[in-house]
Amino acid sequence: IIEDVVSYIRDNLDTELSLDTLAQKASLSPFYFSRLFKKETGFTPHEYVLTARVNNAKYLLLTTASSVKDICFQTGFTSESSFCTTFRKSTGKTPGEYRQTHL
Repeated sequence: IIEDVVSYIRDNLDTELSLDTLAQKASLSPFYFSRLFKKETGFTPHEYVLTARVNNAKYLLLTTASSVKDICFQTGFTSESSFCTTFRKSTGKTPGEYRQTHL
């Protein structure tokens, strides 16, 4: 069940991935789904989605010439400020700094 949800997350990073949506995909209650997901992956569903989005953003920053703003929305963040804040918490660098130091 969790593998199917992980695949769904990977394929739909650019859309809203709420706990209710993911639990519905697994045909489980949100509470039970959260516990099972954490047990299987080591991450809460929210942490997993954020990590997947940041990893996708890192890939896009290094392999495309897309702007930070474009990458922000391609990876499913709803605002550039939340994207930059989350990215910096995860990597210690802003998206622009990450791109410059890894190219």
